[in-house]
Amino acid sequence: NPQSNTEVGARLWQLDQTINRRGFKVDLDLATSALAMIDRVKVIHDDYIEETTFGEVQTAGQRDALLKHLLDYYGVTLPDMQKGTLERRMDDPDLPGVVKELLSVRLDAAMASTSKYKALLRSVSSDGRLRGTLQFCGAVRSARWAGRLWQPHNLIRPTDDEAAAVDGWIEAIKSGIGELVLRNPSRAAAVALRGSIVADEGRKLVAADMSNIEGRMLAWLA
Repeated sequence: NPQSNTEVGARLWQLDQTINRRGFKVDLDLATSALAMIDRVKVIHDDYIEETTFGEVQTAGQRDALLKHLLDYYGVTLPDMQKGTLERRMDDPDLPGVVKELLSVRLDAAMASTSKYKALLRSVSSDGRLRGTLQFCGAVRSARWAGRLWQPHNLIRPTDDEAAAVDGWIEAIKSGIGELVLRNPSRAAAVALRGSIVADEGRKLVAADMSNIEGRMLAWLA
């Protein structure tokens, strides 16, 4: 029934407006602390890279210079610096330890994306809430919501072990000692991003998801 579909769409749009106007509270202390920690870790990474490569590579982000150094000094050839490529090569038992360390630093540096935290701080309202992060029918073909500004649909999903430890990671980051006590501070900052969404005082967050909703609907349609 086209009319009933229109009515449902109108109610969904009204709900969307309510959600976007309300927004959600964010932990600004976590965001600023995470950015500061990532900056400190970058200095540590770059110092290590420069010292270990005898000054030939100044930062972990200099891909071509690092590839050349690995080839010239260790005879190690890599087709690229993609995460999967580096992880597979690091499993090679014949790879020199110093090369593994260099690749590990490169992986860690590549993971230290600050864009999400910067977007959060740039977009948050004066009352500490983030609004306008969902666009109604933003995905044209499926009419699903699309993430905007902070992209809440695109957050790293932690492993079970990470989910159990993330509260401690957030405490360390906010205390300013993350790079001192965390094994992989860049990964911790990425996983902790979900913790930027917090409940108002006296309230709690409840997470819910539908199990394989796409597969179930497709089977019903078929």
